[in-house]
Amino acid sequence: MLTVSPKIIDEKVEKISVTLVIPAYNEATRIKTKLQEISTFRSHCDYHLQCIIVNDGSQDQTGTIVTDFVQHRSWIRLINQKKNHGKGHSVKTGMEAANTKYIFFIDADLAAPLSNLDRALFLMQKGADIIIGSRRHPQSIIPREQTITRRMVSRSGNLLIRVLTELPYHDTQCGFKGFTREAAHKLFPKMTLKGYLFDVEILILAHQAGYSIQEMPVLWSHIPGGTFKTLQGFSSALRELILLKLSQKIKA
Repeated sequence: MLTVSPKIIDEKVEKISVTLVIPAYNEATRIKTKLQEISTFRSHCDYHLQCIIVNDGSQDQTGTIVTDFVQHRSWIRLINQKKNHGKGHSVKTGMEAANTKYIFFIDADLAAPLSNLDRALFLMQKGADIIIGSRRHPQSIIPREQTITRRMVSRSGNLLIRVLTELPYHDTQCGFKGFTREAAHKLFPKMTLKGYLFDVEILILAHQAGYSIQEMPVLWSHIPGGTFKTLQGFSSALRELILLKLSQKIKA
């Protein structure tokens, strides 16, 4: 299991404030369990933890379940979107609504568990403006891998992204990223993509703005039952990559 050195824990002198932004689409079968995990983690962590759930026009009971859970829990906020706009739009909505010192967006399945926060916050307190969780980092621990097909698509996509964007990061799509409030509030209002490749657009904007970006190892496990469809997702991401190129956000 990925652990944090005692030095990292010892250097948490003051309570810091953190918001988790979680986009959710048709997550009724597991959202309550994941919120309970966050609640348990929050009761033991060394920082003030808040949570913003953005319900992206779910067609199941996701909104109702979160609404029931939020009652009497002032640290959770639900933003309901009547229509499905896409993961990127949901993350943007949540990131712009958050106002704590550090803001993270994570996937609703918690494939990257909250234990990764300690290392990320330590790196941010040392000067990183943005943290990227990387499943390709040699120190990352992956107890449960994706299927072979998804791994091949993911790695092919990452290679294509690196070639076309010249971004130096080995895993732009891991659902665990952290931002300082200043960086989040400057970058996300400029974001235009609503779908799968919004991470790449944000990293391009951050790179161009000169922010300190650090890729860190993560503990991560594939969680079955997600709404991502491999081939459909790859096709959508490819279209968005072309849009980025045409918009000249990517250097010619």
